[in-house]
Amino acid sequence: MGNKIRFEVFKRDGFTCQYCGRTPPSAILEADHINPRSNHGKTTMENLITSCRDCNKGKGKHKLTSIPSSLKDTMADIEERELQIQEYNKLLTLVDKRLNSSVKRFREHLKEIDAMAYDMEFKGSLLKSYFRKLPETEVIDAADIAVEKLLSGDIYNSYNMIKYFCGVCRNKINGTKAPYEKEASK
Repeated sequence: MGNKIRFEVFKRDGFTCQYCGRTPPSAILEADHINPRSNHGKTTMENLITSCRDCNKGKGKHKLTSIPSSLKDTMADIEERELQIQEYNKLLTLVDKRLNSSVKRFREHLKEIDAMAYDMEFKGSLLKSYFRKLPETEVIDAADIAVEKLLSGDIYNSYNMIKYFCGVCRNKINGTKAPYEKEASK
């Protein structure tokens, strides 16, 4: 048996003998076959258990008729963790699809207002970070404000427009009033 599978078994079992609970350095650990190789047991994660040398020698070539409860609990935990990881990955995929759709609609909006030249400056990762924290309409509103400032001459280049856009988004995220909002309330 290779070291890789042996240490994977040890990690899974928390480097603890599943029979007596001993751990290194007071015990030397071995990977024990639940169904012995002499009985055609395979060297697979499912058929291996962490055992200290003393317990493994005591068991010998006898088949393990019952799985220790600590191993059952560990296996149940592993199965639950795996299920949660799968569900979490599904959620991340859905979130990423939503963010990509929002970025696409954002770029389409810039085309509609003839601001496509400025769109090249907007990085997808920057937009996604704002779409994670703000409703899509708020991010598009921030872009409209920044483009308006650029077209009016208040901002001199697209780099400053991006900085202004980011400032508007940060103000929206932080819930602070921006200069453009104060002017609108007069």
